[in-house]
Amino acid sequence: MKSIVAPTLLAVLIGWANPVWAHSPVPGIEGFYVGLWHPLTVPGQILLLSVVGLLLGFRGVKLARPAFIAFTVSLAIGAAFGRSLPAEAIAGWVPLAAVLLTAPALIFRAGEVVAIVVAALGGLVVGLGSLPEPGPIGAVAITLAGSLAAIPFMMLGMAAAAEAVRARLPPSWTGTVAGVTGAWILAIATLMLALEMRI
Repeated sequence: MKSIVAPTLLAVLIGWANPVWAHSPVPGIEGFYVGLWHPLTVPGQILLLSVVGLLLGFRGVKLARPAFIAFTVSLAIGAAFGRSLPAEAIAGWVPLAAVLLTAPALIFRAGEVVAIVVAALGGLVVGLGSLPEPGPIGAVAITLAGSLAAIPFMMLGMAAAAEAVRARLPPSWTGTVAGVTGAWILAIATLMLALEMRI
């Protein structure tokens, strides 16, 4: 008797299962969730956010406030002009080329002015690629709001991870870790850009 109780209960529970919301529990804001995850679907944007975040984190988040402000302002400017470049370019070779320009700042532990320029360029390029496909203005605005909410937090997450590493390492090792990380990001971006140009 005991051997059929568990399978019977399982069958009853499966039979009573309600439909599952696969995307959004609140109808009408599905686009917000799409926007939240959008930066993770573009490899060039992930690498660019990594460069900016790691650069600011290895400098120390408190020292990087001007660079963070430059990042957020240029992110908004880029989002405003998102239709100025072809979608294939902004999702393909443009962010990868920006990584090639900015990763050396991580490798060579750039100063404050260069960090601000790198953050501004990173924000601009990621912002350009964050504008969703054309559609109803409300849906576009909700999706864009999701992207603009997620991107700074992703970048700050990278910065917090780098600062945690910096705090636990002897000062003489920090430059080495930053340089090696930057070199890996540069190598990955170079290979991806070569594949992008070949296609």
